Amino acid sequence: MTDRQEAKLSTYQKVLNVCDEHKQKYAGIPAFVNAVTELKQQVMDIQSVRQQQTETVPKGTTKDKSSAIDRLAELSLKVANPVYVYAFETQNNSLLQKVNVNKSMFYNIHDRAALTLAKIIASEAKNRNEALREYGISETDITELDEAIVQFEGLIDSPSGVIGERKMHTENLRTLFVRADSIIYDKLDKLIRLFKTSSPDFFALYGNARNIVNTAARKRKDKSNAVEEESGNE
Repeated sequence: MTDRQEAKLSTYQKVLNVCDEHKQKYAGIPAFVNAVTELKQQVMDIQSVRQQQTETVPKGTTKDKSSAIDRLAELSLKVANPVYVYAFETQNNSLLQKVNVNKSMFYNIHDRAALTLAKIIASEAKNRNEALREYGISETDITELDEAIVQFEGLIDSPSGVIGERKMHTENLRTLFVRADSIIYDKLDKLIRLFKTSSPDFFALYGNARNIVNTAARKRKDKSNAVEEESGNE
């Protein structure tokens, strides 16, 4: 959440605290009771989405990804080279082209292309598992390559998914704050004036609780007026 949203959430909670302490004052006014209930629900929803947003973090760092591509390239080459020799000796030109790779290739192509290349090498090796034993390739070597593929794929897939999820949470928060603001501005701020004379202490405490939002709103209004005045002087 942004600093502005954190400040608003703090204000909502202060308003609710004041309202809870003076329930008996507005118990006979259903509209006020309903508005307080609605605000409580919005606050709970905001807190829930904030928690989800906080927990939504990328699974891998740049360092993790660098280490993973190093491992992928090393293991791919370990398997590909013997397969290349096998293809050369059996005059399998199609296979020869598929496994004719070097380590630098994995760093000079897109992540997804590097992953595809590793998968092709692993697949071709699995198809000739028995024959490749004579060339020094064991099932363990192929299993390690498979594990490196899974690891790297997880790292390159996670950022886009995480970004999308965080974006969704950000949009949800924006919507929830708009709704909460509306409850404050269009309902509670209007109804609280009913208590200005009958319950001045409640009225004053509510106003104090609203201070953060009111101050920020006033700053935006003052800034807007200043821009309008400046434009008018041109």
